[in-house]
Amino acid sequence: MIARRREELERARRRPRVGPRGFSLVEVVVVIVVLALIVPPSVLTLQDAAMNRADAVNITRAAILAESVIESVVADAACGEEHTGFQAMADVTEYLDNAESGLRARLAAVLGAYPGFTLDLEISDLVDASGEVNADSDANRYRRVVAVVRFPRAREAAGEMRVETLVGGGA
Repeated sequence: MIARRREELERARRRPRVGPRGFSLVEVVVVIVVLALIVPPSVLTLQDAAMNRADAVNITRAAILAESVIESVVADAACGEEHTGFQAMADVTEYLDNAESGLRARLAAVLGAYPGFTLDLEISDLVDASGEVNADSDANRYRRVVAVVRFPRAREAAGEMRVETLVGGGA
């Protein structure tokens, strides 16, 4: 058994070696220079892609938040309750900031899921179906609601998402 192993080692030593055993210093330097030229632009490209992705995610989240706020206002306008219905929107401050039934209080948990995002809500006086105040006061049966969400961006100042709709009191 040992003799056989010695014989194999002896044959392996006698075999001619194919090719060089390692890399020369010149080859190593060339590889380092090539890598030094290729890696930095690749890293910058990946960084740009990450920033673009972060911006796209925040834009999508801002749109979702603005839409959900608008949907809450539309639902409130349809409900007819004293503190949340269409008539309650006549006193915008009370409708938005009432500690118990105000829209901000009801949306606090939702807004907490969006760190770095801010929400402004604008509710107009009565307007007509075109969104303008009409000289005929009977035509002014709607309110223009604008949700403005500001959100962080990777490269620029904060972005802004605006969603607007008209809500009516039903009659």
